Parts: sequence; structure tokens; C-alpha cells
Amino acid sequence: MESETVTRTVTCGMESSDEKNTVVEESCEIFREVMKHASDILPSFDERQWRPNDTTLYRVAVMDSDFTEREVAGLNNLKSSVCREAAQKVAESFSSWESNGKPGSRPEPVQSGYIRLPKDCYEVVENDRGFGFKGQFISYNTVWWHLDTGCYQNRYLQQVLDGEAEFGSAELFYNDGDPVVNITVRWDVEVLPVEDCDLLAGVDLGENAIYTVSVVDSDETVCEVEIERGAEFRHHRERIDRKRERLQRKGDLNAVRLSKEREKYTEYVTDKVSKDVVDLVSDFDSVGIVLEDLTDYREHAEDPIHDWPYNKIQEKIVYKAKENSIPVEFVDPSYTSQRCRQCGSLGDRDGVDFFCDSCGYE
Repeated sequence: MESETVTRTVTCGMESSDEKNTVVEESCEIFREVMKHASDILPSFDERQWRPNDTTLYRVAVMDSDFTEREVAGLNNLKSSVCREAAQKVAESFSSWESNGKPGSRPEPVQSGYIRLPKDCYEVVENDRGFGFKGQFISYNTVWWHLDTGCYQNRYLQQVLDGEAEFGSAELFYNDGDPVVNITVRWDVEVLPVEDCDLLAGVDLGENAIYTVSVVDSDETVCEVEIERGAEFRHHRERIDRKRERLQRKGDLNAVRLSKEREKYTEYVTDKVSKDVVDLVSDFDSVGIVLEDLTDYREHAEDPIHDWPYNKIQEKIVYKAKENSIPVEFVDPSYTSQRCRQCGSLGDRDGVDFFCDSCGYE
């Protein structure tokens, strides 16, 4: 068994008031000022000091900077550990930019209406209505909010309160309305290596069949096959595309709304597809998932379907599988859809139908 850490972000609304919103708004502004100073200073540092956990940036950005009298008063109110989060957020952005080869212009992580809290600056507790959020990011001041949660959020918050997981940092967002908080939840799971599994579930993604799952044992005996047609998904997206193009030609701003509708629908489908795949595989014991590595295919295939959300579906399958202690392996996709799983010869495929001329498997 191998131990892996599962991380989930739980988004909750916060029942607030004008007084509480003022506290959040002012705190976000102080946080933004620290990030701005850190962003201005960090490029002058040696790149080896761009590490998020290096405290040099925090000391220079907060302690050695020329803040205005108003900003100094704000810094004295905001806990030092929260200010360190601001510097760390900047360092994370620059470190990621550097590790990716510095594409484009340098990062601009500064944003309004945002503050990140370390786990020692907040607490989530149960109350008679569900869960409450206790913020302790202002010196000598504690602010309580009731959290608006559903089944999804309750599951993960309760997991922490039951001692089965732990909280990480929390991010508050405020933009002229009640604040929203993203709370990080982490826990460890034991995952069996793919090569030690008794069963393998091959998952193929495509247009005609949005997914095909084939579960086989070590003797290459098929235990189960599940196919989900993709026609409805493709038809709905194409309908939105045609309508959006017509509106764009007319200069109608409703085209923007349709773009968001398309994104929302795609997000819904990728969530549903990944959940269906993992739920199906979870019915078996000692099973691993095998996905095709489509990176090279998407770049070099003669007619790659760049608009099909393969990567998003795969990403969601991976993290949902990990949560269920199911290992995932990526393999070279070359000829995987044409090769007979019974004798290894190349057969004939027509959409979701397959026939092997060599052994007759279909």
C-alpha cells in the first residue's frame, strides 16, 4: 500500500452583516497592500529566494517597507501570520512561473477582495443550524459567521470534526456582498499500486461514446463493460455554439451569456461522467483505473478534437479515484482502440463496435 494525500476545497457562503462585511473588506485591503509590496520587491531577489516558505520576503515586504500611516495602522490590526500568507501567495505565483519557464509577463497575483488565512486563524464548529466559521485574523477581535452548506460541504467539514481529516488554509472572497470562503480539507488514503491490483478498468473517452469502461481480470476475462453515448452532450454544445455564433455576428452581448452557459454545461457533464466512472469501478475490489495519455495525441494527431474536454474529465477521474483509494495509471494510447484485447491483432472498429478478423472477437 502507498499513502497519498487527498485535498478538497469546500466552498461555503457566509451569512453576514454590514459590520462583519466592513471587517472583511478592510482586512482584504490590508492583505492586498502586503501582496503589492511583496510583488514589487520579489523580482529583485535571487530566484533561489522565490521559495514560498522563505521568510525573507515577508520581513522585507512588511517590516522594511515604507507603508503609509493608514497602512501601518492596518498592519497592526491584521495578524502577522495572515500577512505572511500574503507574502507566501506572491512567492507561490513567482515560483510556479519560474518552474514553467517564465512564459509571458511576470505574475500579477495582487487582487482585491481576497484574503488567505492559515489554519490557526480560523475554526469551524458545529452549531444548531449546521456549521459556524470563527475568524480570528484581526488582533484582539473574533468574528463569527454561519456557513451556508449543503450535503457536499457537510460531508467534508464533518470529516474533519470527526478527526478523519484536517483543515488547511482558508480563502475569503468579498465583492460588495456577503463573503464566500474556500476551506481546504486534507486526509491520507492508502492506495494499492496498479500493478498489484487483481482487476483493471480501462477507460476510453471519445465523441461517439463519451466514455467506455471495460473491467478485466488478470486472465483478460471481461467482468463488466459500460458505455455512455456522447450524442446528447455533443448535440447540446453544438446547439449553443451555433446560437452563439449567430449572436456574435449581430454584435449581441447575449453571446457572452451563452459562452458561460456552455462552460457551465460542460462542467456539469465532466462532473457527472467522472463520478459515473469512479462509482462503477468502486463496485469492484482491488481494482485500478487505466487512462490514455492523450497529451501527445492532442498535439500531433491528424484531426485532434481540441474542443473535447478529455483532460478535464481525466483530471476529475484521477482525484475522485484517489478519494476512493483507487490507483490510476496512464498508458500510451497508440492503437488501443484498434487492438484486439483477446489476441492482440489489429481489428476493425466502427464507432463503439469492434471486430477482430484474426480470432473473431467482437
